[in-house]
Amino acid sequence: MKLASSVLGLLGVSVLFAAPPVGGPDSPDPKRAEDCVRQLGSPKYRDRERAATELIHMGRAAKAALLAGKADPDPEVQTRCQQLLPQALSLDLMYRLDRYRKDTDARLQHNLPLLKLYEQTVGTDANARKLYADMLTVNGALLEAVEEEPDHVTERVQQRYQEMYQEMFGNAVGGFRGGYRPGILNPAEICCVLFAASTPAYKPVQPDWMLSNLYAQPNFTTPLKDEKNGTAYRKVLFHYLDARMDDNTINQCVWMLCQHRIKEGADLLAKALADGKASQVYTKATAMCAVGTLGTREHVKAFGPLLKDETQIQPFFVGRGQKGQVKVCDVALAMTIYLSGKNPKDYGFELWQVFPNQLIQYHQLGFGSDEERASAFKKWEADVGKSAPPK
Repeated sequence: MKLASSVLGLLGVSVLFAAPPVGGPDSPDPKRAEDCVRQLGSPKYRDRERAATELIHMGRAAKAALLAGKADPDPEVQTRCQQLLPQALSLDLMYRLDRYRKDTDARLQHNLPLLKLYEQTVGTDANARKLYADMLTVNGALLEAVEEEPDHVTERVQQRYQEMYQEMFGNAVGGFRGGYRPGILNPAEICCVLFAASTPAYKPVQPDWMLSNLYAQPNFTTPLKDEKNGTAYRKVLFHYLDARMDDNTINQCVWMLCQHRIKEGADLLAKALADGKASQVYTKATAMCAVGTLGTREHVKAFGPLLKDETQIQPFFVGRGQKGQVKVCDVALAMTIYLSGKNPKDYGFELWQVFPNQLIQYHQLGFGSDEERASAFKKWEADVGKSAPPK
């Protein structure tokens, strides 16, 4: 068999410094790509290398022919097509990405993976464009897979974030030896994985606890909380959280959002409450406390429907053996009072405490008796009535 590996040497010299791939995916004649694939089996070395170079230059336009060539009866053609396909796609993506980076005025049309969805959800400003370009640079193949191989997206996403987790902590099989290396994470690649995982093609069977650990790492939270330059990072994260929102997602994200004072988290979690995404009573209480921790007076309306929910969350121990309850309506009332600029202690929440950059705890928001609860609600309703403008 002819030495298929010879193509690698040629590519290293001539392809990487050659002209960019030609035009869009429909520019070259598909028949020409098929002819070049057949030439990969030529007995003449120069013909084989010339065909390989031309296929690389075709970029994505050669994809169908190269895929078909992987099943060619000639082992030489099979091997070369397997080698050339990822290189052709990679070089083509590099060219299209470079064209996108240079188009700072956004005057051109760009054929890039998930670009339309990205612009709709994240934006088109300079920071959003930079993050998108960084995402493609570090793992554009993953975003391409979402469009071209949707049936394999779940596998691809989970494989990559497991690799990233192991790079940071070490291999689980080896007992996570090697030490904790948070600096190894690339925040743009975390965004890339999050964005791919926010699409309908991603269908995990179990919660993404490894991924939630990754987006809580300093290398990601540092740009995330940057008020000026972190908007695109926050939009990517919130797009993922909203798409995957359920009890597990809420419990995985609230502590990080509160610790770093990511204020937009109040809108996200208020929406989760309104959409009924918090099905478990504990999660519902946690989400309410997160809205209270991060929100403003504008978020008070999120608690309105919950002020009449008397579902018990947990027992409440007051002292001297007195046992009461923490109910959903209690937490809703405490958050309503707090975001309205009042002190919940003045309304009977004797254990009320707030600590900087920490999630407010719902276990302290109960009453020892129904009479105490009724008194708190009555006092709040009276104060609201006093402050309401006259009709």
